[in-house]
Formats: sequence, C-alpha cells, structure tokens
Amino acid sequence: LATVEAAGLAPQTMVVLTSDHGEGFAPEIGRIHHGRRLHEDQVRVPLLVRAPGLAPGDVAAPISLVDLMPTLLAALGAPAPDGLDGRALPLSPDAPATGPRFAGLARRREPASAAVIDGPWWFIAAPQGEELYDMRDDPGQRHDRAASSPELPRLKALLRQAGIWQAAAPAPRTLDAATRERLRALGY
Repeated sequence: LATVEAAGLAPQTMVVLTSDHGEGFAPEIGRIHHGRRLHEDQVRVPLLVRAPGLAPGDVAAPISLVDLMPTLLAALGAPAPDGLDGRALPLSPDAPATGPRFAGLARRREPASAAVIDGPWWFIAAPQGEELYDMRDDPGQRHDRAASSPELPRLKALLRQAGIWQAAAPAPRTLDAATRERLRALGY
C-alpha cells in the first residue's frame, strides 16, 4: 500500500486480498484438511479491500467468494457479464445482512458437499452425512446438532431451493492414478 501511495496511484487503485479456502488443523475431532470441507475453518477466509472512496471498517454480513467479482465490478462502476454467479454486495460497515449464504464443493457438475449459513445456523450436507452447528454457542463447530434441531428441515429446503443440493449426494467417482498424482502434487 505504501508503494501505491508513494507512486501517487492510491486515488485510482483498488487492492483486494483474499484466499480460496482456509486450513483445517483440528486433529482431535478428525479435521485436518486442505480445502475439502465446508466447516468454518475452511470457508471463512480473509477479505480485505482498500479502494478510493471506501470507508475503513468491518462488514459483519457473510458473503461468498462468488460475490467478489460482481461486487468489485460494481465498485468500479463496470457492468457484470450476463450469467455471472453471485451478486454485488455493499462494501460498507453498516451493510445489512444479505440472507442465507451458500457454499459447495463441486464434483464435476453436481456438488459433492453443500452448505448454507443462515443467521447463527451452519448446515453441511455431504456424502458422509449431514451436520448442523449453532455458531452462537459453538463457533468451533464441535457439537453437531443435526439429530436434534428443528432448524434442519428449513435449512435443507434452502439448499434445495438454491438448486445446489439434492436429497441424496452422488456416489464418489474414482480417479485414475495419473490424476491422483497430479492432484497430490498440487496439495490436494
């Protein structure tokens, strides 16, 4: 940022810092992963934006990385291409909550896992089962409430309405040895 300012480019430069996914370091509950889950430690990533005219502050409303491109295009006054996933969100500390947010881990065309975050509720639907967490009293997502919460049917319906999850997850596909080796070399 100091270099941008020293070059006199700050009035016309937007700087964005983010990540594609987090890291899982909780071996005591079986969570050591690199981008393969939809729990909080994998999905919640930093998003820092510095732009001309943008006041400093924190935006508490959850957003999805799919919203990043349309949001940045809107901030630049540029039109978003037709058919673009995501939506432009306000980049201000007083931005209202935007409703449920969705995430998915894709396996070709259908998601292998899907999640919806709605208020304090974090629901994950995956081939290995369903999980539900109340982030108000369990921010570390250690106590699955899928078996006892009356919120489960409503959150499942939100995922189905969004068109990113079916009631039964597809069976895992097998990869040939060469593809597995290429993915391993990339850290997956």
